[in-house]
Amino acid sequence: MKKSILLILLFTLPLPATTYYVDPVDGNDDAPTVDGLSEGNAWSTITYAYANAGAGDTIYLMDGAVFDGETIQNENPAVNSWANKITITKNPGDDPIIQGLLLTRENHLYLEINDVKFRPLADGDTALEIASVSALRFINLDYQGIWNTDYSDLNEKDSSGYDALSSGISFRDSIVGALVEDITIQDCNINSVVTGISIACYVGDTNGGWTIKDNEVHRTAESQIKLSPDNSATGDNGAILVDGNHLHDYYSFYTGVDMSHASGVSIRASNVTVQNNFIHATGSTAGITAYFGGGEDGVGYSDLLIQNNLVYDNANTFGYAVRLYDISDTGSVIFRNNTIIGWELGPTDPRYYGTVVHINPYGYRAGGDPPVDCSGLELYNNVVVGLVSFDDSQDAESGLGSYTENYNYFYSARNPAGNYYTSHDNTVIITVADYNSFFTSGFFVDPNYVAAMHREDLNWDEYTLDASSPAINFGDPNNFPVTDINGVDRDGSPDAGCYEDTGLFVPSGPPEPNPATWASVPAADGNNAISMVATTATSGASPRSYFFQEITGNPGATNSGWLVSDANYTDSGLDGNTTYTYQCQIRGNDACTGVWSNTTDSNGSALTTDTNAPVPNPATFSTPPEIYGSGSLTMTATTGSDDGPTVEYFFVETSGGPGATNSGWQSSATHIDYGLSHNVSYTYTVQLRDA
Repeated sequence: MKKSILLILLFTLPLPATTYYVDPVDGNDDAPTVDGLSEGNAWSTITYAYANAGAGDTIYLMDGAVFDGETIQNENPAVNSWANKITITKNPGDDPIIQGLLLTRENHLYLEINDVKFRPLADGDTALEIASVSALRFINLDYQGIWNTDYSDLNEKDSSGYDALSSGISFRDSIVGALVEDITIQDCNINSVVTGISIACYVGDTNGGWTIKDNEVHRTAESQIKLSPDNSATGDNGAILVDGNHLHDYYSFYTGVDMSHASGVSIRASNVTVQNNFIHATGSTAGITAYFGGGEDGVGYSDLLIQNNLVYDNANTFGYAVRLYDISDTGSVIFRNNTIIGWELGPTDPRYYGTVVHINPYGYRAGGDPPVDCSGLELYNNVVVGLVSFDDSQDAESGLGSYTENYNYFYSARNPAGNYYTSHDNTVIITVADYNSFFTSGFFVDPNYVAAMHREDLNWDEYTLDASSPAINFGDPNNFPVTDINGVDRDGSPDAGCYEDTGLFVPSGPPEPNPATWASVPAADGNNAISMVATTATSGASPRSYFFQEITGNPGATNSGWLVSDANYTDSGLDGNTTYTYQCQIRGNDACTGVWSNTTDSNGSALTTDTNAPVPNPATFSTPPEIYGSGSLTMTATTGSDDGPTVEYFFVETSGGPGATNSGWQSSATHIDYGLSHNVSYTYTVQLRDA
């Protein structure tokens, strides 16, 4: 007897990812025939598009009115990893703006928002608020708040009153105890806000920690990055990485008031790594601060790694650039390979650069238990120009008895060093009665400290090490990060400070002209754009790059970012009857950066509103619809003209015939409609608009 075996093979194929379109002006969430699959058949809200998207899908945001009042609150069971994430981004060629987006509920969304503008709707608002939501990536966002330039009405207010300003990216709780994890904020530009990035939720890391990397956060009234997890007091907040950010330009509105709680990186959490950051011209507290009372209750801070940071030109009245308070007894707190430059107090002040790094053990400021010994505190391979103060009077306090410090360059301006140091064998302490020239000759690339210590005058490339610097090969060969602040590998004889000298880099200085100048000052280019040209650089390392910055913060304005070998910039999507003011800057390929160009009222450019529709109005066909091969029709509109530079065309099939599609707005006056049926009548109209 023969037996037959039937073999059945089953294959499961993943569904292809889908692209959806959202148009806040002409889109529709209610019509059953609208499927969101094309520009001409778009939905109208992000909320609706997300609710209908699936694994791997992309949601394109189109031009038009801004997106406001949007909410995403339910996770999709099919979207359960980054491999099948949902992406929200701008439609290529469009420039959408989100004014209000709330992500809420205790969900893991696996959602990436990429290359989108955020503009808060009103004073005090935030355009991106996250409440107890995990698995998010914010990439290349352009976030600009509303900036109050009328300083007079803010004088004499206390530090709590910022009602005239907007908030930055804000994380908060909606569910007590709900851990928020797997968060990335990267390559974003955040400016003109109270706080740039604020974390005030329960922070976890079981399924991925927090990464805040390679962002530029500037022009803030309080801290640029504020880490205040709700579970820090219990010592179990998840890991947070702050890496490679450029944090700068803190502004205090208050006359005669030294604002509190404003730092480049504000730390009220353990389990934090702060590395490779450029921090300058920052808040009234310090460039980097671990605040009193912010660590674990009864213990203080532990598991802090602060390395490879450049902190300089801080605005604090007392010169503080770094504050490390409530350091725990045994928990690891490592401060290594940082370059810290103090605020100038003047050559007649006995401290000159002031107390630059200020360290207190847990218990020193609490007024209760005696200070702990800080055996977990390590200070290695740092270059500090200014006073390093350990609990203010180390001879009188029991704290810091067991910390480890070695291989540092400290400038004291105190002779003798006295209470402020417990030096070890390899640390060099420069102690003199007042300011001397130790760091002004052969230590850093730019030795001009007298001119250097004023806010607008510095660039970070000036703190690379001079070829003859004593900091080269000075560091501890057994305790150093593997790369420097720029990612350069450190060898077995590491340099002190944040930079590792390669022996190959010789900066050529900022490109000329310096300050930058205009070849063509900013001027209106049509109805909604301003164009400008910087003077081409004649020196500096090639290729040279140009940066154009709009400084009023008026609606629609966008900074250029660094444009390589391109001195031309057009800022589009601007409002009519509005004045915009720009400045430009030039940078060489060796990171040497020049001074901003002058900005005066003469550089402001006002846009006028075009109230005239393109002609002909109504639009007409120069070539009516006619057969174009099998199953297709072609048509051409009469070429439009307008006060602006360009006109766009929209072809609509009005009969609803099978296979017909609308064109969407396009620059071409010709439209071909494919996939049509034979022996069917089709009817078309055309519309014109300003581009």
